[in-house]
Amino acid sequence: MVKSEEMAEVPEMGTLRTQHDPLGTCPPGRRSYYEKMATRATEGSLRACIKLKCLECCAWYLAEVRKCEIHECALWGTRLTGLKRVDGK
Repeated sequence: MVKSEEMAEVPEMGTLRTQHDPLGTCPPGRRSYYEKMATRATEGSLRACIKLKCLECCAWYLAEVRKCEIHECALWGTRLTGLKRVDGK
């Protein structure tokens, strides 16, 4: 763990969680596209968290998220629609 990261108590769980930059791996030229989504994710939006994880997996290209064929991924059915499943399950 990096010592410069801020630690925050999660009251309902009683554990410590690391606060981090959700755009940490995003190339500088693409960060501005996803800053609003990152803000929503840090505020607790599950949909924004899912989208950011999928974007990170696809090298921050939305077109690649749409083309994703990794059906074994737990997020595959929700990658573009947030919490709704697109595979009918």
